[in-house]
Amino acid sequence: MVRYLDATEVAQAVQLLQDGTSIRAVARRFAVSPHSLKSMEEIPGDRRNRMSTARALQSDLQQSTNVNVSDQTIRNRLHEGGLKARRPVVGPVLTARHRRARLAFAIDHQNWQLRHWRPVLFTDESRFNLSTCDRRERVWRCRGERYAACNIIQHDRFGGGSAMAWGGISLEGCTG
Repeated sequence: MVRYLDATEVAQAVQLLQDGTSIRAVARRFAVSPHSLKSMEEIPGDRRNRMSTARALQSDLQQSTNVNVSDQTIRNRLHEGGLKARRPVVGPVLTARHRRARLAFAIDHQNWQLRHWRPVLFTDESRFNLSTCDRRERVWRCRGERYAACNIIQHDRFGGGSAMAWGGISLEGCTG
């Protein structure tokens, strides 16, 4: 007979795997096959859709369990679990390669002193969209999870009409 893990056991198993416990040891502890844990380990991040609204979660619950609860009850349970509806960080699409390059830059320059930074000019250009965006999206997240990948809404930097602005800053001043 196949044994299924409840949500608490899944969280415990994932934590053990993240702490470096072998898949076989965790499988023995929870009396499941190593293969089921292997597939669980390969799933990046949480499996929940953090963009779901309370009303959508209420509808999903109704369809899957035939239990009817109010959307306010859903919000209350999410709040009890430490989740609050917050605005997601909006940022550019970053691949794993981009993230590695940013980390390498930070590590290479972490011990630079003022004299090293003096001749450096940081420049940036920004595109300001002329089309409207109400930014009313929300994600359900816990405190301290703001920059977790599952809580960031990636945006297309080149959609719609826009205006470009360029600037630079250094220790000596900024560009005009």
